[in-house]
Amino acid sequence: MRNDSINELCNLILRRFHQHRSGNAFTVAISGIDASGKSSFATEIKYLLEENNLNVALLSIDDWQMPKSISFLAANAAANFYHNAFRWNAFFDSLLIPLQNSRSVNVTANLVDIKNDSVYSKQYSFKKIDIIVVEGIFLLMKDTLAFFDYKVWIDCSFKTALQRAIARNQEGLLPEQLIHDYNTFYYPAQLFHFKKDRPQTSADFIVNNDT
Repeated sequence: MRNDSINELCNLILRRFHQHRSGNAFTVAISGIDASGKSSFATEIKYLLEENNLNVALLSIDDWQMPKSISFLAANAAANFYHNAFRWNAFFDSLLIPLQNSRSVNVTANLVDIKNDSVYSKQYSFKKIDIIVVEGIFLLMKDTLAFFDYKVWIDCSFKTALQRAIARNQEGLLPEQLIHDYNTFYYPAQLFHFKKDRPQTSADFIVNNDT
């Protein structure tokens, strides 16, 4: 089922891309709740598109997180994480929009490693990009929809996603702390997102990834 979904999605993106009349890079958003499988799908889509002789840039909003001291606040935890977990303006203004407009970019960004709240530098260098694939949570906010030419939602239950999050533990936390963070910040913020933005209704394609 997953392979069928990936192939179908790739064909739909290709169709929309070839109908795209703008000189800008065609931009695809792949979103869903935390640990729903966004990055895996985005990577697979990138490879399939490249097999069609297209230059593809893969970006993750996770690189642009705020320090935990800002995003992980107990007061109004869900709304605060939703609004303050990422440096949206920096991501759009310094990377995504320039890459969309010129199809090339060479920029160094100062980012935050949330495991230890340290700052590091990352070089983004792309040339003659045809398609940009962006993956991350909250991409289908009402305020950001206009930046994407094609929008994908990875559908997954909170129960299944939490099991995956515990298994991968990319945060490097003890299981009990990981479960606490997901149930206190990540998933309440997703419910806030659902109520405010209804992201599934904005998607051009929905992938069932709950198995």
